Amino acid sequence: MSGKSKKNAGPVLTGKVKVILISIAAVLVVAVLSLIVIEGFINQSVKIVNNTDKNITSLKVMFETEDESAELLSLYDGELKSGEKYSGSYTPMDFSEYGADLGMLVTFEGEAEIYVYDGYFYDKFNGCVDIDFHQAEGEYRATLSATTGLFRNDDNSSMKDDEIYFDFENADWDIVE
Repeated sequence: MSGKSKKNAGPVLTGKVKVILISIAAVLVVAVLSLIVIEGFINQSVKIVNNTDKNITSLKVMFETEDESAELLSLYDGELKSGEKYSGSYTPMDFSEYGADLGMLVTFEGEAEIYVYDGYFYDKFNGCVDIDFHQAEGEYRATLSATTGLFRNDDNSSMKDDEIYFDFENADWDIVE
């Protein structure tokens, strides 16, 4: 027997295995960077869609003080015809000194104006505000969301997929249970 002992150096990585591992790492880095870029584009945006058979003759969407006494920032002011969409952006708001709501004055064609408020913003908010007007179960409704990030976090707004219906007879609104 010889006095030399063989050291077990572990598995030897071949060139092919190294290329595969480097490729996997590169794909993961590119995926993470892509998610960061995508998240940057979806923040500070407003998306409003009218998926009803009625025109919205007047729509004003705003951040307002919690007691509805003052408008802090207008997000949209105009009409939105049946089937139309609006996309825009806004300046981030810091609500840490005072709470705020998302307020909306909406007038459907042939109906009275209805004032809606939802959510509660209590910190810096730079997310996406989504409003989808639609019809369901014979009612005119809106789904309201104010979320941040790709995974639609609602920590700073308490408003994620809140669905309301419009009571035209009483010029009022209520939450869909």
